[in-house]
Amino acid sequence: MTESNTVMETVDLTRDFGGKVVLEDVSLTVGSGEILALLGPNGVGKSTLMKLISGLLMPSRGEAKLWGESCWPPSVEMYRVACILDGMSPPSGTRVREIMSLKSCVSPRFDWKLATSLCEQHQISTASRWRTLSKGQKRWTLLVAAIASGADLLVLDEPVDGLDVATRLELYGLLREQSNDRGVTSIIASHIIADVERIADDVVILANGRVRLHSPLEQLRDEVFEVELPLETDDSVISPMAEVISSRRASDALIAVIRFRSLHLAEQEFPGEISRRRVSLEDLYLAYTQPQQPQAPAEQQGLANERSL
Repeated sequence: MTESNTVMETVDLTRDFGGKVVLEDVSLTVGSGEILALLGPNGVGKSTLMKLISGLLMPSRGEAKLWGESCWPPSVEMYRVACILDGMSPPSGTRVREIMSLKSCVSPRFDWKLATSLCEQHQISTASRWRTLSKGQKRWTLLVAAIASGADLLVLDEPVDGLDVATRLELYGLLREQSNDRGVTSIIASHIIADVERIADDVVILANGRVRLHSPLEQLRDEVFEVELPLETDDSVISPMAEVISSRRASDALIAVIRFRSLHLAEQEFPGEISRRRVSLEDLYLAYTQPQQPQAPAEQQGLANERSL
């Protein structure tokens, strides 16, 4: 990625609240037209990162930049950024057309035709007041305002909250169109991992306030596997070829989620390898974020089972 192609960059970005560190030393780069899936458990700092990128929070340390300009204090022409963040909601009496009108006032490229069409497709009248809309309609209205704004960067925190399956897929199709047609960059935080796996170009996994993974999704598909190896396999057999992300010992085998260090190494087999399979993004997410449970020796398991009878 060239410097001119970089939309968002963070360098050692850190934020604490009252002495509690929420994000620590986060360094990321996102290019023009990319769709980035931002994944992590609740409370891990995803929303904080999005607010820092959007210029709504001041970093405790480090820096976030958009198009080479610092996000704090905001120095970018903010019409180039559209955000949907946690807790966003207009006054209950606001009409849909007023929401769109306010957005158009700060977004000179606002597409009224697109906004009206997307609302009509979901039976949302622009004369409707906010309080009369369903949860899904409210979310769709905010999404329409963001997409129709003509922004170059969309920062979307749980954008599909309240949307049905068909509408979720429609949204992701729109985001891919915006990426392909206008080079729009999207940063999407979501807990519905199977959805974002459909369209993500890059994946970031946060855990304990730090970046555990940042990689192109296609590269992960070629390099990450769950392998089954002989029970006596030592880490020294695996480590030269792959990073062990998680592992567990079954009764007769070692089962590990691993990432090979290169595509060339991924074509090779481990000594005594029993089987391997590709893993979904959801499987990989769990491997990175779930605490490893030590496997009790077979003798202890048998004794525990006897005591439970």
